[in-house]
Amino acid sequence: KKLTEMARNSTAMSPVLGLPEGFLPIIASHAWEAESSWTEWFGESSFSSRSAVLLLTGLLLLWITSVMIAGCCASCTAGSFYEPITVSSIAWKKKKDWRMYLNYILLLPLHFLRSMETASGGDQTLFSSAEKEFLASRRRVFNDAVVNFLSVRRSMMFVSVIFCMLALAVQLAVVPRAFESRRLWIEKSKIEVEGKVVRFHDFVSLSGQNWTDTNPEAWFQYTSHLYTGMFAKIISQTALIDILEACVDVACQLASCAYLWWALRKWSHFNQSHRGVLRGWAFSLLAPFLATLIPTRLFVEWSVLDPVVHTFASELSTHLGSHTDEIALSVNQACQQLLDSQKQGHVESAENMARKACGALTKTPNRHLKCCSFIKIVDFDFRPIHSTCGKITNYLNDPEGPWHRKALEEAAELCRDTVMPNLEDTIELGFENALEVAATAGPVAQRMKQSVSMGMGFANGL
Repeated sequence: KKLTEMARNSTAMSPVLGLPEGFLPIIASHAWEAESSWTEWFGESSFSSRSAVLLLTGLLLLWITSVMIAGCCASCTAGSFYEPITVSSIAWKKKKDWRMYLNYILLLPLHFLRSMETASGGDQTLFSSAEKEFLASRRRVFNDAVVNFLSVRRSMMFVSVIFCMLALAVQLAVVPRAFESRRLWIEKSKIEVEGKVVRFHDFVSLSGQNWTDTNPEAWFQYTSHLYTGMFAKIISQTALIDILEACVDVACQLASCAYLWWALRKWSHFNQSHRGVLRGWAFSLLAPFLATLIPTRLFVEWSVLDPVVHTFASELSTHLGSHTDEIALSVNQACQQLLDSQKQGHVESAENMARKACGALTKTPNRHLKCCSFIKIVDFDFRPIHSTCGKITNYLNDPEGPWHRKALEEAAELCRDTVMPNLEDTIELGFENALEVAATAGPVAQRMKQSVSMGMGFANGL
């Protein structure tokens, strides 16, 4: 607001800031118009919502007050505060009548008040004349204490039906949310690019931010991205069980409402009504009880986390300072140029690329490299590579011409079948100190997997 006032009252600031004359006043006017429009919009929106809330509150209070006044008037004339409550079969001689349902709905406040009464004797009148007449003519009940008990119990069941229907509405709303939640978690679990877990360099390229590979914020976001993806891969599997539980909840709640409504209709027959209430109560507890018995962790395929953990360990080792990816890149380029030169018939170039590739590959350990016990970082036998490179070097050093062709064929086969498919994350761990750095990064990656497992266990316990 201060900036708007300054820009409105003075145009001398424009030359000082190097802006065209009248530029700031134009900005100020647009800012003022935008501020006014937003204020008006929000003001109208909040005013309409407040009006709706006040209107609904007023109608609710008017309804409750009207029902209370009707009860007080009935109490003065008939001696019972609950006299407006009627029974369909007595008032209109029909077992099913829409006016009975209307009476239930309109007099909900009276039923709510009566449901909190204590029917412990006949010293107070908690029934209407219609209810007393109905019980006397149909059930041969003449004791006021029993009539009090059955009438209060009728109101209790009706209020329970209302709350049960509200709970059913909530459960119905949960079902589409469960489907939508699963869809969102499946989207978040897609952390692969072309079938492989996204690399840090690719993540930086795809992020759309002005990041570099050495930016700490980029590495933090990459770690968060993988961590979220790991959770999503697990939760997207358990989401199917959540959907099943939501559907079972709806079915059980619907059965509970049906039994309670049936018990309400049989309110004068205590034994039948009592059985209906017990069944409705049992169904209301059945769904959450069954949900606690489902061993969710048994339905989770934990192996989906292994590629993510392996990739994170590799990327962490690279990020910590190992430059073996540059050596691996040079070997890959040498193999690719070797295959191209052999295909084009450039013998001298192919020989140079074969020597370059074998020169780098022979620096790997000449043994079966396997690490480590807590996490599978590498399990690869480098001995065939050393053996083949030894033969290739001997063939190339032999002055006899025919051996050169055999050397190039073996070098091309080595690159095509062994080196290029296994170079990334496997052979490159044999260069320099890559394995030591990866072994250091391994426990960190393993902690990620353990935290996901502990999180799922905590969710199941909760």
